[in-house]
Amino acid sequence: MGAHEETFTYETKSRSEIVERFKDDCPDPAGCANAEGYCGCACQFGGRISRFLSETFDSEDAAAEAILDRHSKWDGSAIAAYFDDGDREGVVVGGWVAE
Repeated sequence: MGAHEETFTYETKSRSEIVERFKDDCPDPAGCANAEGYCGCACQFGGRISRFLSETFDSEDAAAEAILDRHSKWDGSAIAAYFDDGDREGVVVGGWVAE
């Protein structure tokens, strides 16, 4: 059984707004599961964010890479914050998902 990466980027650091926007971006959990019970998206555990990385990364790409380095397809999504030199800040949410 394989896995692929999936991430979403939000330019906010409000935890409640991030959680709400992530849930809005997720498909209906009842309609996304295949025969094995996997929906193949970052929302496969009901849109649950189970890990908040404590570091702030210097780019969106670095935040996404950190998530993928530390995430398992069997976990709820992870979240990592970034702040780049262009004063762009936000978070990346997601991880590896089962296929």
